[in-house]
Amino acid sequence: MHRRSFLAAGAAALTVPLIARRAMASTARTPETLLLDIANNSGRFADTSIYLTVVGVNLSTGANSWLRPDGALVSCGMADIGPDGYANYSMTLAAFRGLALPRMSGRIYVSIGGPLKIRPVADAGQPGGIGLQQPAGWVPTDANYTLLHDWVEFTFDGGGMNVNATMVDMFSVPLALRLVGQATVTTGTLRPGGRDLVFDTLKANPDFARLIVAGGRRILAPAHGINAGLFPPDYLDSYITQCWTHYQSHSIAAHNDVYGDFTGQVEGSQLVFRQGGTVTARFDKPTTREVFFCNGALAAPNNALGALAAIIGAALNRTNLLSNAVQPAANAAGFYLTPRTNHYAHAMHLATVDGKAYGFAFDDVAEFSSYVADPQPQSLTLIIEPFGDRLFSDGFNGG
Repeated sequence: MHRRSFLAAGAAALTVPLIARRAMASTARTPETLLLDIANNSGRFADTSIYLTVVGVNLSTGANSWLRPDGALVSCGMADIGPDGYANYSMTLAAFRGLALPRMSGRIYVSIGGPLKIRPVADAGQPGGIGLQQPAGWVPTDANYTLLHDWVEFTFDGGGMNVNATMVDMFSVPLALRLVGQATVTTGTLRPGGRDLVFDTLKANPDFARLIVAGGRRILAPAHGINAGLFPPDYLDSYITQCWTHYQSHSIAAHNDVYGDFTGQVEGSQLVFRQGGTVTARFDKPTTREVFFCNGALAAPNNALGALAAIIGAALNRTNLLSNAVQPAANAAGFYLTPRTNHYAHAMHLATVDGKAYGFAFDDVAEFSSYVADPQPQSLTLIIEPFGDRLFSDGFNGG
């Protein structure tokens, strides 16, 4: 799986969340660097008002680092902090001339109207002794809350480039990816008016409309909405209970390409999966929050238990577990059909040309996530997609 890690709810994370690398077969050596380019297709913002920030873990040293405009990967330090209490690791797109991205794992941020405020913090548990307090757009007190920004996540190592355009935490700046290597693959491209479609769809739903925050700058994922008191914490409880009740007298067939086939049924209060008669996994009935966060009862370690947690979590987010006794289901026409479903993730998928998006952490199940990978990458282009007609409810127009 290539699911991303969640940031800690309610506070900025101190380390860069890394995406797990999917194994890619190749006999050729992965290059040491690849060309990073940026395409401004926003239709609204000049290159002078767009800022790029690349931060992450240097895979040679393990230290939290940032990419300078000259392409050097530099360890972060307390001396980077300016008079405002934050480090400025950003460069304008106007000054950007393409970068040779080195072996690292982290994030490429795009911010509009100003640089991101990132704070190095002393952390003896980190290589180099420095952690990073990164933006948390779901926290009103965060220094970047009123700044329009978003990001993609990547791991570029000896196995190749793995990168995803994520909406797992929030959606703000529409970003697409084009990775050139053994093949050329693009994902995240919006349909005409796609960003407006996402905002308008959720604004029309009373439960999801409150997730549009910061003067219309972004939409929070439902799990962060629950933590912020903006979304019903029991939203999916009745559907989850229906599933648990149904599978007391019915069985589920689940398949994973690595771990094989399983049969599951609710026994007592737990959904129990067996393989060849042997119990492989037990799941307590998750809460709505755990379904949206893909954690707790659905925590997913890198083993058969994790694979099954992802399958069940995806089916609950897509509300197709009750209607499909064979999982994972691969027909998107059967997803999100119940009145109460993850309309946030659904809106993201409807807005993209290829129907792929990372609307929740298990959205990679059955290959529906906006993720691309290549073992011999040559270049990555991050594409800032069109913003559409409506931008902010407060009239801010990006400067």
